[in-house]
Amino acid sequence: MTHLVLPFHRMEEAAPYLDPKRLHYLHEGQSESFESFEDFDLLAFDWYDIHSDRTETAKILVYVTQEALFFFCESQPAETCVQGIMGEILEQEGGDLPAEQALSRFFLRLLKGDMDYLDRFEGAVNEAEAHILSGTQATKKDVLHRIIAWRRELLRLKRYYEQLSAILDELAANENQLLTRPVRRRMVILGSRMDRYLGAVRNLQDIVSQMREAYQSQLAIQQNQLMKLFTVVTVVFLPLTLLTGWYGMNFVGMPELTWKYGYPVAIVVSVVIVVALLIFGISTSVSRCSQGEAPEQQGAEQQSAPQTVAYDPTPESVSALQVSSSGTVPVTLNAARADVVPQLSDEQSARIEEVVESYTSNERTVGFLFVNLKTGMALARDIDSEVYAASSIKGPYAAYVCSLIDDGQISRDTQCANTWNVDSGSTRTEESYSVESLVSDMIIWSDNNALRFLRASYDSLGFEDYLASMNADPTIMDEKYFAHYSTRTSAVMWMRIYQYLKQADANENAAWLAELMSETEISFIRNGVDQAGMDAVVYNKGGWCTDEDDSGPEGDYNGMCDSAIIVERGVPYLLTIMTDTPYTEPNVELFSDMAAALLDARWTLDDQAQRVMTRVDTVTSNVHIVPDAFGKLFAVEQK
Repeated sequence: MTHLVLPFHRMEEAAPYLDPKRLHYLHEGQSESFESFEDFDLLAFDWYDIHSDRTETAKILVYVTQEALFFFCESQPAETCVQGIMGEILEQEGGDLPAEQALSRFFLRLLKGDMDYLDRFEGAVNEAEAHILSGTQATKKDVLHRIIAWRRELLRLKRYYEQLSAILDELAANENQLLTRPVRRRMVILGSRMDRYLGAVRNLQDIVSQMREAYQSQLAIQQNQLMKLFTVVTVVFLPLTLLTGWYGMNFVGMPELTWKYGYPVAIVVSVVIVVALLIFGISTSVSRCSQGEAPEQQGAEQQSAPQTVAYDPTPESVSALQVSSSGTVPVTLNAARADVVPQLSDEQSARIEEVVESYTSNERTVGFLFVNLKTGMALARDIDSEVYAASSIKGPYAAYVCSLIDDGQISRDTQCANTWNVDSGSTRTEESYSVESLVSDMIIWSDNNALRFLRASYDSLGFEDYLASMNADPTIMDEKYFAHYSTRTSAVMWMRIYQYLKQADANENAAWLAELMSETEISFIRNGVDQAGMDAVVYNKGGWCTDEDDSGPEGDYNGMCDSAIIVERGVPYLLTIMTDTPYTEPNVELFSDMAAALLDARWTLDDQAQRVMTRVDTVTSNVHIVPDAFGKLFAVEQK
């Protein structure tokens, strides 16, 4: 690959690589975000460095062919940014990388850390909201200035992400067939990520606008309270005003004026009137409170009313689960509520069983466990039948590798060498790679060679002990590469993953793993989430395989499996589905239907129909959950 990074005023240095017409066209500037030609694409966007204090933008032109990748930058900061990204890519990949792959990795690294930034942005907004609702007047004025600055920042982010979204969509369309299929899929994934960024920005814009309205409402309330005070004072002294008005008329026939007790009597009468009005007002307030709680108390009770019995989801609770029936069984993993199980409606049961019948009628196995991780309420079916798990084991293995990093046994930069034969269909064909790159490719792209490299290096450091520590069968990986195991085993391992990902706010490795799992190339469960109409974040790793020689249990390596942590408005669920169906398009649709049918029954798994959501006040009702910071998702529950 030939690559250059040049400022605009040095475009002529690209003359040895570009014909004069193309170079002249670049000199003319680029107004469209994307232009596709027969053998090259030309991209243009206004780069915005969200990780610095700079607010100005700088145009970046990207010229890409199958053999070359050129960047032309309007400003020095933009050039420095691109140089740093490309230097990192080429160093990691050994300098020999196709232009299309370099382009996809450029956009991946360009967006690195953006979710962290949006998450911090959301945290600052939530903090400011608290100041608006309870802070001093000086604090509120400061927040108002911050709101104005935030609106400008969000507008810049919106414009920036809209440009990148349009570029990635056009690249994914691949009209001139410049990109190979794997790279095109990566562009689709990056486009989906960009859509989530845009959604986060738009939701933050809504929240900030609502905060401004809340600030103005607070001002109006304060003014109303002040006017209320003035009204009370006016009403109390109105009789005195009337008296003074009478004695200011200067009529001749006013006998009390010559009465020696007239003045003290007028004083006493005035005091009695004031005291009587005060007593009347106080007695009226006491009477209203005796008929019901004060509004402030009522609101406090209503906010604290949705109480749930404490439940701490653990792998042990899955291991101890008893499922006696072969059908779909409502169960609870919450020992504190062992006598309570969810109740499916007839319609919910019928829909689930209809999809199950599509599997069993073809003599295929389907097992699942669907758990509300706040309540412990669950739906289970055939959780102990073993099927070919394929690449779904990569999720638990990635968590294991992260635990090694946490313990200091390895680092993300540690180089891993392979001792097994590599899969010819993989891009991982060199002698060694960093742990970070291998875990990333293993989770996002389901790269088989990445798993082989990691297993060759780290199985011996205690993977079997890691499995045994959560009551999972430590021998499941005795097979050469992948494994056969049950829905129960999968759920046990993903319960451990859930516990780990909740540390993302304090553990950068957990946050990194959460980001990877939210960006997987294929997720059958995510398809079901979309089908169910959920506004949720999905952390998953699936597996799939088609065995042409379907000759029985020993030789059957057909499998479609997927496990995920799903977070919808602060409510976490665990869903794992294991099937022995071959990977085909109809079976993908069937799997998605299975996931959607279970997810549509999620309300049943809530605590007595009490939906635990983010705050429902007008300011925060549209809070968007940012996928990258898994720990923050669960902090939302406490607000």
